[in-house]
Amino acid sequence: MADSFSKISAVLESARDFTLEAASVASSRLIEDTFYDTKDIKHLLDSRSERETLSGMKQIIGLMAVGTDVSEHFASVVHNIASPTLQIRKLVYIYLLRYADREPDLALLSINTIQKSLNDQNPLIRSLAIKVMSGIRVPVISQIVLMGIKKSVSDSSSVVKKAAASSLFKCFELDPSTLPTLLELLEVLLRDTSTEVLGEALIAYSKLCPDRFDMLHNKYRRICKNITGFNEWSQTISIDILTQYARSNIAKVKKRFVVDSDLDLFLKSIHSLFYSLDGSVVLSVVKAFRYLVPAKMFKEYNDIFGSLIKLIKRQSKECELIVLKNILAIAQTGRRETLRERYLTNFYLFPSDSEEISKLKLEILALLCDESNAGLVMSELKYYALTSSNSGIVAAAVKVIGKCSMVSYAICKKTLKWLLRQVQSTNSTIVNESLTAIRFLIQQDPSTHIKTVWRLSEILNTIPGQSQASRSINSTAKASIIWLVGEFSIFTKNAVGPDLLRVLLKTFANEDEEVRYQITLLAAKIYCTHLELNTSGSEPKRGENDDNNDNGLFEAEIRAENEGIIAALFRHTMYLAKYDMSYDTRDRARMFHTLLSDDNHTELATLMLQAPKPNPGIQVGELSHDKRNVLNFALLSTSLVLGHRVDGYKDVVEWVDDHFLVDRSVRNTKDGNSSRDDSDMEEAVQNQRSFTNTVSGKSKPSRMGVPSTSSGFGNTATSGGRFMNPTVVKPNTSSAKKLQSLDDFFADVIEAEESDEEDTSDEEDEESGEESEVQSEDESEEESGEESGEESGEES
Repeated sequence: MADSFSKISAVLESARDFTLEAASVASSRLIEDTFYDTKDIKHLLDSRSERETLSGMKQIIGLMAVGTDVSEHFASVVHNIASPTLQIRKLVYIYLLRYADREPDLALLSINTIQKSLNDQNPLIRSLAIKVMSGIRVPVISQIVLMGIKKSVSDSSSVVKKAAASSLFKCFELDPSTLPTLLELLEVLLRDTSTEVLGEALIAYSKLCPDRFDMLHNKYRRICKNITGFNEWSQTISIDILTQYARSNIAKVKKRFVVDSDLDLFLKSIHSLFYSLDGSVVLSVVKAFRYLVPAKMFKEYNDIFGSLIKLIKRQSKECELIVLKNILAIAQTGRRETLRERYLTNFYLFPSDSEEISKLKLEILALLCDESNAGLVMSELKYYALTSSNSGIVAAAVKVIGKCSMVSYAICKKTLKWLLRQVQSTNSTIVNESLTAIRFLIQQDPSTHIKTVWRLSEILNTIPGQSQASRSINSTAKASIIWLVGEFSIFTKNAVGPDLLRVLLKTFANEDEEVRYQITLLAAKIYCTHLELNTSGSEPKRGENDDNNDNGLFEAEIRAENEGIIAALFRHTMYLAKYDMSYDTRDRARMFHTLLSDDNHTELATLMLQAPKPNPGIQVGELSHDKRNVLNFALLSTSLVLGHRVDGYKDVVEWVDDHFLVDRSVRNTKDGNSSRDDSDMEEAVQNQRSFTNTVSGKSKPSRMGVPSTSSGFGNTATSGGRFMNPTVVKPNTSSAKKLQSLDDFFADVIEAEESDEEDTSDEEDEESGEESEVQSEDESEEESGEESGEESGEES
């Protein structure tokens, strides 16, 4: 019986625990399901019960979250700022940050209570107090905020000092005259040993004085070593700051990949951040390598593009768009060998891709296409052009096909045949973009595409309505064909243009404005070419061959007949354009008629109509293939994403000239530890190189042609083996004790023995010394010990 009672009591106790836990979870919700009216909320805030006050504050914060103005409860809320309950205090602080500027007088009443919280035993309370005090936007309390920051900077808790660092810029906004004092406090925070405080201090540095690199000289190496311990936001800001610092104070990477040791330290420190889960950190690291590493050395870091491809796969569509724009910007600067070799297929389109993302991928494919992968890329592009249901993607794919066909003459010839077949398609988008691409290809080398112009003219050389191809061609495509025929009339010697003009004049009044304008231009070009051909000496001079002129008279009659037909077509076109509804067409018709009717103006008309035209560029997305549109904006900037300069944009600083570099010693810490470490490392490197040269007889060449050592001190290889082996420049330091290499040691022994006694045994010792270079290390040490003993005996 007692056992059953104990079991029942245990069950009731567990049920009680579950009930209390559920009640605490329900009461911990920030926003209530139902909101009370104003009177009830005021009653809760003025209640003496902590539970009712907490419920009232939750009501207030809930109304703030949905956008309701609750400034009328300011006095009741501030009354609870001294509440012993931490949760109520937090909610009051949140309310003060939102409405303190509306009631500055009442907000000042709470300053004393907040100041008292700076002395609280709980570091969380002290950090919240300095945050709230600096967040109250009342300029009158700027000096009080400054005093609070001074007190928090010297606090023993890193949480409080971190809050003080975040309050520096807020104090500066309240009173800009406090900047000198704030910089002194920032200097103290930058020397703090906590990574959290250091990271927050660097964020404050980027806002207060981003160009004061003198504050970072003796802290540069410590920041590089601790940057992996910062939070994600601090890492992003710190990498950007150190990138600017390196380009302003450290020597640029020289030829043969000679890397400064401080620059190498920074690159090694951030290399592991390629694998960060935060996208902004990865993009910041990529930006640093883009602006610190030359293009030829850039391809050695395979992790750069690999990390970006991982971001594309795991991030949202919005992040994917930003990553693709940064990849496009990097690829347009010539750094695309790794993308072409390893990540080409990652830019193929998916059905779920939006139109903007698809266009960016197509632009990247156009940049990565070369003779080695042209067949694979062209087959993918043709598939997109023929199967996609999005007209924008179809148009972009055809444009990229025209761009990629320029990699070789054979591919251009095949692409041109495919484009001519697509002109007969029923899809108007494919037809129009195919004609644009054909115009682009023809204009690259007009003399080799006369047959192509002839085939294009056959499409329009029928009465509209009788040809299926003519029905599918819109006005823009038709105007492009007419322009091509007229532009290359000088190459065809008017073999195509007159007959096409005759057909087009029948429906001149029914065509669109741009087509009518191109017909007028076509008539002027044909007539101008006709005049130029007739004045080039094809006509026989008078008095020559008067006896045998039967053939000449026949050709003259044909020429006169053709001249009459072309001149009649030109006059008829000018007459129709004279009464056109478009001002532009009428004005151009009058100008052409005036120039071509007077023999004195024929040369001027020829110069204007037959002048060489620039090759048209193909733009797929918002960014152009012209590099100037991309190089104007820095990576990871809003201006790059939007495509235009925005307010607050800051470009990357230029590399400083070697003559203006600061001395390397400024980056040493005040206690001299960094200088001592560099000296020890340089001594170790020199000793290891001497030993390696003695054993092997020569240095091992690295992958890039720079001698490397077996010790690994001078290499930039990291875990993963993807780093190259550049020469790292170390500071010049002289050590008090320098170890003697084996070559020097053996040379001294041989000279001493030859000076005392000259016999054949010396030659044998010398040969054994040479053979010791290929023997094991133990044998070489034994021989050197024996010879040193003989030398000491002879000297004694």
